[in-house]
Amino acid sequence: MVIDSQTPRDMDKIEKQEIVNLLVIYKFALNSGNAKLAQSLFTKNSVFMPSEGVTVFGIEEIYNVHKGFFSKGKLDIEIYIEEVEVDNEMAFAVTSSENSSLENDLIFSNDYRELIVFEKENGAWRIARFMYNKSKHNHLETSRFRKTLKNSGVTPRYEAI
Repeated sequence: MVIDSQTPRDMDKIEKQEIVNLLVIYKFALNSGNAKLAQSLFTKNSVFMPSEGVTVFGIEEIYNVHKGFFSKGKLDIEIYIEEVEVDNEMAFAVTSSENSSLENDLIFSNDYRELIVFEKENGAWRIARFMYNKSKHNHLETSRFRKTLKNSGVTPRYEAI
C-alpha cells in the first residue's frame, strides 16, 4: 500500500496552481485570438454570461462567442487574480481584468470584474460558469495600438500561490 505524503494543504495549493495555469492559458487564447483553444478550457455544459450580451450555453456556443470577440479586432487583456477557492471537484476565482481592443485604428479600453466557476471534467479543471461585468466606464484612446502586449501570464494579486 502506498500512502500519499501530501497534506490537504499541499493538495489545495496544487489545485489552486492548476486553476491559475488554466487562467494563464485562457489569457493566451484571448490575446492570440484562438477560439478553439479558449473553447477547450470550458466544460461541455458551460455557461457564459457577458455583461453586454446574451447568456450562452454549451461548448459550441462558447466557441461562437469567442470567435465573435476576435472578429472585432485584436485583444490585449491583462488578468489579475484576487481570490481562488477550491472545494473538492468545484472551485471559483474572482478576478479583474483590463482589456484593450484595436478596432479601425482606435483603441477601446474596458475594465472588468469576473466570477469564474470551475469543475473537474475527466480529471482536469475546466471553466463551468463565467460571468463578468464592467467595473469602470469604457474609454476610447485615439493613439495607435500599443506595440508591446502583456503576454507574460496572469499577474496574481495574492500570496496564496
